[in-house]
Amino acid sequence: ARIHKALHIKYEHYSQDRKTLTLFTTKTTAKHNEEIGKKRTFIISPEYLRRVNKFIKDNNIQPNEYIFVRNNNFTSAHSSVYQIFKRYLKKTTIKDQHNFSLHNIRKTHGMWLKALGVTMEEICLRLGHDYNTYLKHYGSPSVFNREDKQQMLKILGELYNK
Repeated sequence: ARIHKALHIKYEHYSQDRKTLTLFTTKTTAKHNEEIGKKRTFIISPEYLRRVNKFIKDNNIQPNEYIFVRNNNFTSAHSSVYQIFKRYLKKTTIKDQHNFSLHNIRKTHGMWLKALGVTMEEICLRLGHDYNTYLKHYGSPSVFNREDKQQMLKILGELYNK
């Protein structure tokens, strides 16, 4: 999810039995005359759900509370996310760290899904894109070799490792 959308996730947006997440705060598209974004529901990995449940329990978050925002202070939370990301990025050996952003991770996720043969419908649902937007902004998955794809499956976990 985009950062703004992720900050609006509440505990009750997760379906434990179906292993899904519903994003209710989504991007609106002016060219489609949308005033309210369309909610989207997609499957999440059991590992991610396990970690979220632990975070919820450890922080005593109630079903109607935002998971990542306290006191409805979205501006502060938004800034904090970027600061934390940059702090952890500095601890890595990645060169040209200034070229990395949270949005790059989102785009990388979409590209990896494309390389792994996930259907275009699933990718567009996950990213909140229409088909044309996805094709315009994501490159060819043919740049990845077999070892790259094995590493992607390892990182993405059991959701796509079937």
